[in-house]
Amino acid sequence: MDLLKDYKSYCNLITLKNDEDSKIYYESDHALVIYKECMDCTFVACDDESEIENCLRYVKIKPNTSFCIQHTRLLNYIPPLVDSFQCCNYVYDKDNFEFKQRNDIEIRELDESYFDFVFEHYDGYNNPDYIMERLGSGNLWGAFNESECLGFIGYHDEGSMGLLHVIEAYRKQGIGEYLESFLIHKSIQDKSIPFAQVYPGNIASEHLQRKLGLVPSDNVITWGGYGEQ
Repeated sequence: MDLLKDYKSYCNLITLKNDEDSKIYYESDHALVIYKECMDCTFVACDDESEIENCLRYVKIKPNTSFCIQHTRLLNYIPPLVDSFQCCNYVYDKDNFEFKQRNDIEIRELDESYFDFVFEHYDGYNNPDYIMERLGSGNLWGAFNESECLGFIGYHDEGSMGLLHVIEAYRKQGIGEYLESFLIHKSIQDKSIPFAQVYPGNIASEHLQRKLGLVPSDNVITWGGYGEQ
């Protein structure tokens, strides 16, 4: 599947195809099914209805597994997802980014010793194991003024920028923008695509992405899964 023809819609799949933890179950000119083992998540893209049946052969409906569906038409062919939500990719589509360092803030990688702090403040994903894994794999960074952490940001396990949180007392000081600017710059240096996934209607996040030069994809992505049976 030529993911580059619409890289804003497929930037997450481009990232996954380069991930050694991912397995390609099926690929054709118009479809792609990728399984990421550490997430127990199957990612499905299909832009031609004639390929849907082929894709579904690799969609295993089982307890405690999750899905990321790139095209909403596919939802008509699988059982309703539990705890599903939708978002769209916001992608930085330029080759360079000017990261202007601030004298009053230092960006530092966070380790497991910051677990209690991150878990207490981040309300986007209430899973302690996930937070610990992100910290242990070196995928979270904090904004510090001397010894005090003012906020943090990181990569989710499928490669999107997220986990952004600024401590309430330090909001409206450009810290969230600074943290994401750091991560956009880092992504470009690492030769990866800087992208975030945003809930439709999250005005604050949409505004931040556009301010930093990210542009939205045309497709809507659906996340969800199947719990214990």
